[in-house]
Amino acid sequence: MILILFLNAKVAVPQTEIGGELSANTTLIKAGSPYLINSVTVPEGITLTIEAGAVLKFNGSWENINVYGTFDATDTTDKPVYFTALSDDSLGGDNNGDANATAPAPGSWAALWFRDVSTGNILKNCIIKYGGGSGTSAALNIYTSSVSVDRSEVSYSTARGIYIGGANPSVQRSKIANNNTDGIYTTSGALPVLSNNQITDNVYFGVNNVDGSVDVDARNNWWGDSTGPYHASLNPSGQGNPVSDHVLFDPWNITTSVSEINLNEGLVLGQHYPNPASGKITVPFEMEKTGRVLLRLVNMEGKVLKTILDESRAAGAHQVEFNSEGLTNGTYLLRLTSGNSSKVSRMIVVN
Repeated sequence: MILILFLNAKVAVPQTEIGGELSANTTLIKAGSPYLINSVTVPEGITLTIEAGAVLKFNGSWENINVYGTFDATDTTDKPVYFTALSDDSLGGDNNGDANATAPAPGSWAALWFRDVSTGNILKNCIIKYGGGSGTSAALNIYTSSVSVDRSEVSYSTARGIYIGGANPSVQRSKIANNNTDGIYTTSGALPVLSNNQITDNVYFGVNNVDGSVDVDARNNWWGDSTGPYHASLNPSGQGNPVSDHVLFDPWNITTSVSEINLNEGLVLGQHYPNPASGKITVPFEMEKTGRVLLRLVNMEGKVLKTILDESRAAGAHQVEFNSEGLTNGTYLLRLTSGNSSKVSRMIVVN
């Protein structure tokens, strides 16, 4: 491992430089920010911990973090961790000392790589911008199921936002947007958990599954428009980010902005079952805080048809059941509310 603290006469803000293979568990903290990354390898048996508020800037289009061990950005709820370009003066100051001569752009650095042997990887409240540089397929490359991405952002990659190969990671409550090819690209039988994300404004597909032997479940996401994602045959009227074949997307969320998603932190409305709905319906949900929770059935005109649940629940995972008998076949909304947070999902009834 190379760890150098230096001051450059042309640099307005000091920076901590780190590169090479880590030989011991390492923690990057806000006070050491910004960190200048010159390709870091996290070997098996080693943990790289990133604390809340840390800023990591990558020193060129080939620089990356390559994880064979464990990557831990768990305790970051109060302040994000940033992975960005050296030329991003909005974070940590003008570290390349060129004033406004350069600006961050897609491909300014390479990627985060999570290899198949890595375990226990958590990216919580991580902002990943301007990656996808030389020799990479995406800003975030995942080859292990042992990755959880939560309340994070992957955007402005020169290629794909997230590449998932032969693994089943979790990507939830995150923003995947403005990437120059696909938002999320899956291959080799990958079956990720994708829910309650904002997947918008990616140039090709929001989700592109190139393995026709499996169907990737991308239901309960927001695609940039209340009409859902565009698909030539399954949803030709959809105005949101397109999806490829072999992607399940209905029902989709009708949340209209990432700010609303952020307000919903700590509240998750799961996929009801059976789907389509018929007879007795089970609705799973999760709460991070104890409090009153309200679940209502609403028609597409916004009229409340039924209050399914109205009581105090403890923090944790729950489920509630109700009977769909008496409902006319068609599309309805399930609206879950607790405190200042609310989630909405579509429900198609076929009795």
